Amino acid sequence: MKLVIFLTLALSCLSAQAEVLIRFLPFNQPVMVSVFERSPQNSSGDFEKIYSALTLDEQSTVIGPGKGATFGDNLLRISCARQRKLCSFVFSKSPYLKVNSAAQQFRFEVPHSDFFNETFPADFVFESSDGVLRIEKTPQKFLMYNL
Repeated sequence: MKLVIFLTLALSCLSAQAEVLIRFLPFNQPVMVSVFERSPQNSSGDFEKIYSALTLDEQSTVIGPGKGATFGDNLLRISCARQRKLCSFVFSKSPYLKVNSAAQQFRFEVPHSDFFNETFPADFVFESSDGVLRIEKTPQKFLMYNL
């Protein structure tokens, strides 16, 4: 499974035109979100904003050295690799995830954000420069969705 995720991320980054790519996957991994830099010359800084905001220690991740964490029973896996300039968010089916594959929409909301206190600062808001993705972390909730 790690190899499939890695290959999907690698190929997506090579061919994609956007800095945020959302894939609706089969099986027990319904949504994968990738935030990456196409090139240093055309960077919006989206990857760096997320990477810098993560309050995790540097470690080995499935996509290379960087920052990563797994929440719940693979409820959400975050992997960010500094050298690749790539962050991946892989969601599993759960009551916190709402997916509308036909409309290509997802919403992940955890009302008790104690779950994510070790991951992002207490008040963190991110909206991708291409207007595709939004992340909100407050003391009351963690929310991630596409616009």
